[in-house]
Amino acid sequence: SEQILSPERSSFPPCIQISSTAQHSHMGDHDTSAGPPDIAGLYSLKIDNLDFQVSRNDIRTMFAKYGNVGDVYVPRDHITKQSRGFAFVRFKDRQEAEDALREMNEKKINGREVRVSFAERPRAENPREHYENKESRGGGGDRDR
Repeated sequence: SEQILSPERSSFPPCIQISSTAQHSHMGDHDTSAGPPDIAGLYSLKIDNLDFQVSRNDIRTMFAKYGNVGDVYVPRDHITKQSRGFAFVRFKDRQEAEDALREMNEKKINGREVRVSFAERPRAENPREHYENKESRGGGGDRDR
């Protein structure tokens, strides 16, 4: 359900228009029935400035033309369940990820120019551990002054 529109000027990349009929899940936009997917060994691209209506399936369709997509994740707000405006797409082959980055960076999707880059940090095995194991940074307590 994508439609590539003609660029207004030849120096602009084509615009991809996504239909608004896509279904969205309630949490992060991937199949959570079996827990988080195994992403070991995958090359992760981060897509920034996404339109809130773009679904995981839309992203998979757009990026699959560059190679074998192993996973797509669209983080969602825990309260509103709305997309947070960015996503991750993971490829099984580095060259395919590089091709997708080169071709999709600065493309317009639903009128918004997206930025695609290699993800800077790998996904934590258990993201909650990052917060649970931090020392309290609150005020008060027994301190000598």
